[in-house]
Parts: sequence; C-alpha cells; structure tokens
Amino acid sequence: MATIVLGTQWGDEGKGKLIDVLLHTTQPPFRLCARAAGGDNAGHTIEHGGVKYDFHILPSGLLSASTENLIGTGCVVHVPGFFKELDQLKAKGLNTDGRVKISSRAHVVFRLHQLLDGLEEKALGKGNIGTTKRGIGPTYSSKAARTGIRVGEIFRKDEIDSRLRMLAANAKQLHGDLGGYNVDDEIREFDAHRERLRPFVIDHVPLLRELQAKQEPILVEGANACLLDIDFGTYPFVTSSNTGIAGAFVGLGLSPHKKWEIIGVVKAYTTRVGSGPFPTEDEGEVGQKLQKEGREFGATTGRPRRCGPLDLPILRYSRDINHYTVLNLTKLDVLDDFETIQVATEYRLDGNALPSFPDNAIDVSKIEVVYRELPGWKTSIQGCKTWKSLPPNARNYVEFVERELEVPIKWIGTGPERENGVFRALTDERISMPWIEAFRRRNQGSGDEKHKIESLKKRDLSPKTMRDSFHAVVLLLAQDEFLSDTYLNSTGHIRLGTVLMDLDALSGIIAYKHTGEGVTTVTAAVDRITIQNPLRELSVNISAIRPESAGDEALFQQGEARSKHKKALAARSLLTKPPDAAEAALIHRIWLLQVAFHNPHDPSRKPCNVVSMSETKLSTAQIMQPQYRNRHNFMIFGGFLLKQTFELAFCCCASFAHARPIFVSADPCTFLNPVPVGSVLYLTATIVYTDPDVTATDNSSTSDTAPVTRVSVRVDSKVRDVEHGNAKPTGQFYYTFTVDKDVRVMPESYQEHMVYLDGRRRSQQVTLDIEDQTDLASSIKSTDSSTLRDLKDVQVGS
Repeated sequence: MATIVLGTQWGDEGKGKLIDVLLHTTQPPFRLCARAAGGDNAGHTIEHGGVKYDFHILPSGLLSASTENLIGTGCVVHVPGFFKELDQLKAKGLNTDGRVKISSRAHVVFRLHQLLDGLEEKALGKGNIGTTKRGIGPTYSSKAARTGIRVGEIFRKDEIDSRLRMLAANAKQLHGDLGGYNVDDEIREFDAHRERLRPFVIDHVPLLRELQAKQEPILVEGANACLLDIDFGTYPFVTSSNTGIAGAFVGLGLSPHKKWEIIGVVKAYTTRVGSGPFPTEDEGEVGQKLQKEGREFGATTGRPRRCGPLDLPILRYSRDINHYTVLNLTKLDVLDDFETIQVATEYRLDGNALPSFPDNAIDVSKIEVVYRELPGWKTSIQGCKTWKSLPPNARNYVEFVERELEVPIKWIGTGPERENGVFRALTDERISMPWIEAFRRRNQGSGDEKHKIESLKKRDLSPKTMRDSFHAVVLLLAQDEFLSDTYLNSTGHIRLGTVLMDLDALSGIIAYKHTGEGVTTVTAAVDRITIQNPLRELSVNISAIRPESAGDEALFQQGEARSKHKKALAARSLLTKPPDAAEAALIHRIWLLQVAFHNPHDPSRKPCNVVSMSETKLSTAQIMQPQYRNRHNFMIFGGFLLKQTFELAFCCCASFAHARPIFVSADPCTFLNPVPVGSVLYLTATIVYTDPDVTATDNSSTSDTAPVTRVSVRVDSKVRDVEHGNAKPTGQFYYTFTVDKDVRVMPESYQEHMVYLDGRRRSQQVTLDIEDQTDLASSIKSTDSSTLRDLKDVQVGS
C-alpha cells in the first residue's frame, strides 16, 4: 500500500502537517517518503515538538527517524540550496545523516537559471507570472530542450563545465548582458560541492523496485497543487511541472498496478500566491480577516497570500483530474469567528452554468461566481479531536463540502499542531454522548431532548437528491494495525460480520441525513433502510428522492424493486400461502426417504452426509452492554445485532458441513423490537435448507469437480430483561453460504417441513437476486452518473 498526498487548490493547503501525521501514526511506518516533482519553490511548514521546520526541496519524512527520503527524477535541485536547507534542519536538532537521497536523473538548477527567471519575469512586465525567481521554469525549459544537466552528471567535471558554458553562451545570445554573471564562478562553486554531494546521489530505480516488490509502505509528498499544474492549472500562471497524480507516477517511476491511496488536501477556504486568476478572491474585509487569522504568508517567499471563500468548482475539477480517494480538510479553525461563511458552488459564463473549470485564463477572468451562504459557529474549535466535539454548524460545513465533492473527508484540521485534528470514523456517527452522561441524564429524568416527537411539526418535506445524503467511509486497514485487529480474523480473512455492522451504520447515517435527526428512529441493515417511529403509531412522511442522473435512476429502480420484493416475500409466506403442488410433492419425497431410512427391511440407510434439521441448531445468550448502544443511548446498535447473527450463522454452517463457509448473501431483514441496554439477547441458528435438496441424487462420487452445496441458515432472535420476564421476538435473519462439500439437511416434523419450504423459496430468490445484481452493475457501468461515481460506499484499503 502506498499513499500519495496532493494539493487540491493553488498550494499552501497544509500538506506538510498531514504528512507529519501520517509519518507518526501509520503502522507499519513508511519506509520511504519521496518528492516527485518541483523544486525549492514549494514549501511546507510543520510545527513539531514546539519547533517550526520549513521544508522546501527536502521531503518532510526527515521528521520520522525510521523513514528514508528521496528527491525524485521529476524534481529540479539547486545544490547550494539543498545543502543550506539540510544544515538548517540539522541546526534545529534533526538527524538527517544517511537518510536523504537524490535521484541521479533529477535536473540541476544553476544560478544561471535563477538569473534567467528574474529576467524573463521582468520582460513580461505587468503580465508577469509571479514566479518565486528560484530558476524552476528555466530549468524545466532546459530539460525539455534537452540542454539541461542532471544531478548524476555533476561528477563528470569536464562534461558539466563545457555544457554549463554552452548554456551561459546561449543565454547571452538571447538576453545580452547577464548582469555580471560569471560562469567560472559557478563552475568553482560546483567544484566545492561535488564530493560532499556524492553520497546523496543514487540511481533510485532499483530502490523503488525493491520496495514495491516487498509491498513496503511508500509516501509520496506532492508539491504545489492541482491548479498550478503545467497541463491542468490556470495556464500560463502555473509552475513548470506536473503537480498532480501524473507527476507522482512519472517523477518516481511508480507502478500503476499497485494499490494507492490518493489524499487530496483542501484548505477550508481558498488562497493563492502570485499572479493569475482567482475567481473567489476577496480583497475586502473577509479576505483580510482570512489572511490574518490563517497566517497566510508563504513558507518559501514570505509573500502574503491572496484569500477568499472556498471554491467548490475548482475542487470538483481537481477531483476529476487526481481521483482522490479521501480528503483532508485543513484550517477549519480559521473560520471560527465568522458569523456566516460563503462557499462558491457554481460558475456561470454569459449566463450559462459551466460544467467544469474553464480551460483558459480569459474565460476564468469573465466568470460569474454563484455563492451559497452557510451559518458559522462563532466558537473556537482549536484543538478539537473528535467529530462530536465540533459545533453542529462546523460539522454541517464539513458534511456540505463532502457531499458536494462526493469524496469522504477523513481528517479535519483544527489547529497548527500535529495533535490538532479530527480523525473521523463510523463510531463518531453512532454514539452521541458517553454512557455515564446518558445514564446520569436518565436518572435525572432529562432524557434526550433532540429526538422528541414534537419535532414532526417542523419537518422539511421538499424532494432531496441522492447527493444530499451521500456518505462514504474509508477503512485503511494496511495503515492502522488496530483497524486490522478489528477487521481481520485469525486466518487473515476480512471479518464479514464487522463489515456488515459498518454497512448498517453507514445506511443509518444516510437515512438520518435524508430524514433529519429530530424525527425518526432509523433501523438499517445491509442493503436497505427501514424508517420507523417507535414512539407512537402514526404515519411519518419523509422527503421524496429526486434522481439527478441515469446512474441515480438505476439505483432508485433497484431500491424500488427490493422494496417490492420484500413485500412480495411477505405475501408468499407460508403463513398466508400454503405449499403448492411442487412443494407438496417434495414433502412427500422427503417423507418417503424417512420411511426408507427407518425400515429395517429396506436396504436404504441414512447417508452420513444427511443431517436432521433438529441436530443443526446452535444457540447463544448475551447481555447487551452499553458499548454496543446506538445514538439514542439506551438501545443496542442494530449493526452489532446484525454482526452477532451473521457470526452465529457462519459458525452454524461450519459445524454442519465441517468445512469453511463462503458467504453469498443476506436476506432483507428488519428488527421487530428494539433491544435495550442491559437486556439478554437470545439467538438460535438453524440450517433450514440445502441446495441440492435432500432428495437429489448424491453426486459426490460421480462429479468431475468437487461438490458444492448452497446452505441457508435462519437465525431466530428474542430479547428478555435480565430478570427473565417477558420475552419479545426481535426478528429472523437469513444468510446463504456455499461449502465445498456434499451435505444435506433433512426436516422431520411438520414444523420443520414448513421451515424447509420457506428456506427453499428464499434460496430460489437468492439466485434471482444474484442475476439482478449482475444486470444492475452492467446497467450503471454503461451510464454516466454525475452524482454517485462508485457503488462502493465503504472502501477497504488492504
């Protein structure tokens, strides 16, 4: 697993802080931190242990003692500046010995290039680019013109001397007098640096090959940002390299076939240094306040940054280019003192909405920006570390950005220190307060005010889109060993019960986003959402869904089909619909088998692979503890119950077949009654059907391939109080598995025959559902969905 950190705007988003966090929290630690493009015109400022470190060309991985650092092929290196930066870091106590390497293929920035940078900027007059005059552009120009000099060539003195003289001669022909530049002085300077530089320079290709072959964790540190990219930025007001995902791969020679996490770093507002278009720039009170509160001055040049509101159109454009898997929203605390916060949501040109960021600076200068005003929170969030500790309006701001960009925001910056930040997880969404506080409030009789039924009168029932309730979570199993403890079992497989629990939590979050928190209790399980109000028996209206695209429409139709299927399944229940002729004939054949098995004069005997249904039961009892509660504090989280039923079904199937089950599907299911904290939950799992059925011919010895049996498991649940008073059913859950073995279940009593037929009907429906899922995936793949770009709401990084 490797991680790429990229800027999403015009740079200065706070990439350095995130890199510092990743370097000190990721397990196993990163073996390599690499720069892939740019030069010392980029800069990160990191506050660590009370010391401020400024990085320009050196990778920030130097802050982690176990991480090697590489300046890649796509970079350009000013050698005197490299040593100056290295010495400054050493002076602040950072041990850099043997931990920095430079690719021999990186290009050299000469003092000549820096001089040319200034001359070219001066020649442009008022139309200047606003470069840092560090020689970056002229060096990349030399590289493209094939007249540049690479770092590895510095050690061939005769060659570098003659080529540098040729560069100087060409520059004089174009620009005349070079302001007193003396090529011999620069040659002598490199003579002095040559031997000191030698230990730092390597052919980095074997190093990258070895690390990727061993699947060692690699961190790629992006420089500048998407809107400064030479190809995709606001050209010509850009840097001279590829600052996006393409530059990360080309500048290091990374494998595109590996699993990558691409993190986009987004400042909670927008800034830019230097010249060029800036649609949301505010030169008035708001911009000045952002500049002051955010300490917006460049780490490399010290220049004040231009400031303005968050610009969603450029972020969508950036997302479409770099394909971020998660986002880091930084400097949210800078907005603490704003009464209202403006966010740019759309661009218009000549009255028409633009589908993307314009491809030329002239159109950018003409666009009209459409803003949306959001309420501020007017309180300090500096140092907040949990999602719930953020004020509601701050959380709303984060969720609005996340919803608009359709990329999950995993980290939220709440201050300059490494510890000042929020890491979001599903548990943050599930529990609203500590148990001891909920317990105290219940004893005082105050309850949870925000879920009162009176709030039904204040509901907004206007139609909503799928984007309004979009939510995504990323599980970075390879980067957090504690997550791996939770999600991996003893054999290294993913624990599906835990994933089902998370899917339940995810669907509950989505339902609350759609309905609003103060109205309903939401019960959700895997592939559907059921909205109920358990407080009173009344009809609760909710907002309609308005599909925005063909992909949305396909998803909507799938949801509608599943709802109809669930109702149809209830209508086909054996409680209302007796066995048909085929089912009655099956019961008769099973009965004849039983007669034969018990007849001492009949040569037939019950095969060893046939097990009576009554012998397959597996039961558990468990006291429901507070750590499993949901956001209402005194009821158990439905996802936990789902996890318990799944794991019991899995064990039941394994003990029945004496083989490892492979999960196929879970039937739509609903919890009939809530499970209170402190109650006792009883679960009983039973094998209710096998396909092929018990009357089918035994093919275990005649088949050319290993036999496969589909096994249906039903889990019955009920809840009692701890004193074992009244019991209440909490639902039936059906799971389907396959096992690589020929094994059959046989019903014996009339009750078991009915359960067997019910399992058979469900098994037939599972086959149809699998076919429908395949058709749906093909349908959505062939349509353009601008709202939901991926059906996966939960991504598991391994």
